[in-house]
Order: sequence, then C-alpha cells, then structure tokens
Amino acid sequence: MTKTVTMVIAAAMIAAFGSVQMAQAKTVGVTYTDGLVIPYNGTATASISNLGVLTVASIVNSGAFSATTLAGTTLSLSGAETVLGASYLGDATTRSTHTAAGALDLHAGLSAATVASDATVVAATNVTATAGSVSAGTTVTAGTNIIATAGFIQTYSRSLAQIMAITPTAVGQVYFCNNCSPVEMAMSTGTSVGMFANFSGAQLD
Repeated sequence: MTKTVTMVIAAAMIAAFGSVQMAQAKTVGVTYTDGLVIPYNGTATASISNLGVLTVASIVNSGAFSATTLAGTTLSLSGAETVLGASYLGDATTRSTHTAAGALDLHAGLSAATVASDATVVAATNVTATAGSVSAGTTVTAGTNIIATAGFIQTYSRSLAQIMAITPTAVGQVYFCNNCSPVEMAMSTGTSVGMFANFSGAQLD
C-alpha cells in the first residue's frame, strides 16, 4: 500500500513539474570542465570558470572571511579588518604598503592630513615643506643644524620687562628685545628668572 501511494505521488509530481530530482549527498567533488554558473531568477549571479576564478555580484557573510587573494572593484567592511600579511594600496609601480610589522610606507607622501598625537620619524634624512610652513606648538628639536637657505630665522619678540620676567629652562635661549636701546638680542645665561645677557655678554637690566 505504501509503495503504491509513493508511486502515485511521484507520478503526480512528474506530471506537474516534468521531472523530480532527488537531493543526494556527495562524498567526492564534482568536476565541471567548462565552468559552473549559478543563476538566480534567470540571472547569472555567480560563476566559477574552468580556470578556478570565482565571480560573484556580492558576498554577504556574518562570520569570518578568509582568503589568500581577494580582488574586486569595491570592498566595504562594517567591522574590524585584520590583515596578517602586508596591505597594499595602488598598483605595483606606485603602491603604498602597510607591512605586516605595522610600518607604513607611503609612495607619494602624506597630504592634507592631521596627526592628532605624537609622531616620530625614525632615521629620516630630511623633512621638507615644499610649500607652506612647518609649525610646532611647543618645541622643534634638531639633532644637528637648523639652516635657512632662502629666508630668515625669526626669534620671539618681547619687551625688556617681559624678557626679565621669563624663567629660562636652559642656557642659550634667545629672544629679540624690541624696546632695548640700542636694539639687542637677549640670551639666557642660567635657569633663574631674568638671567639674560646681550650677545656681548653684558647682563640685561
């Protein structure tokens, strides 16, 4: 009786749909020598070529995604990205590199950017501003020399009273005395308040 009912149901499904395909578990891979196309509503949305290239319109994944090489037009990530190897931006001749060790090598430099905290340039030969200026809120320290090749070096302009109220933090700090007569440069000779002399060595007062 059961066998007869099953056959009747199968015959009805064949009549309605033309054929019945039963899902089967595969224990080995299936080889498609001319590639595989996966359509959705009649439109091919994914394909695997016979060269092993997978092409999809988009990838939606709620878990981890792992790949050796990922190529595409646009990649959008809503969460954190972890790259165990190097990350490259640009083509092979002009690309910038973020190495696996965390170093950032920019091909064309850094433009129109703000560094919000401390930045250390290790083993740099030159830091050059081709246009504009290099500004510091507090101190610029040079290991060897500061050279003005086509301009001036300007010191902080203060009145004599203002200079004498300053407590130097080191000897050799220089100010321009804007109301001294004759005009003088004031240089700190100690680290107590008002310890300034002119360039001839005479104490300012």
